[in-house]
Amino acid sequence: MIQAIDHIVKLNGEEVGGGFGAATKRSAVITGQQYVKWGEGNSPIKHVAVNIPQLTADELKGKSYLAVHLYPDDTVEITLTEGRNMPRATKRGLDVWSKLIDELNESETN
Repeated sequence: MIQAIDHIVKLNGEEVGGGFGAATKRSAVITGQQYVKWGEGNSPIKHVAVNIPQLTADELKGKSYLAVHLYPDDTVEITLTEGRNMPRATKRGLDVWSKLIDELNESETN
């Protein structure tokens, strides 16, 4: 069974997520390089993103939500949404999830 793990996510040193979409950040997001770190709530293991996404002022205009998508290879994606539109899974995220499910199903049959 795949178990969801609660993560504490930091963007440029400020906490932006407590896992499962339950946390909010009400202060401004800086533009430019976005340094992402996270840790598992049930472990001392800490992660640092191996890529550094960029955000521009134009990308942030009119946006209400910012989502940080974490991947098993320690890369991240940042997505932004407008109005009341909540962030959705990315194509990459859905592909990773599908691969994990396939691996799980395969291990259960062996």
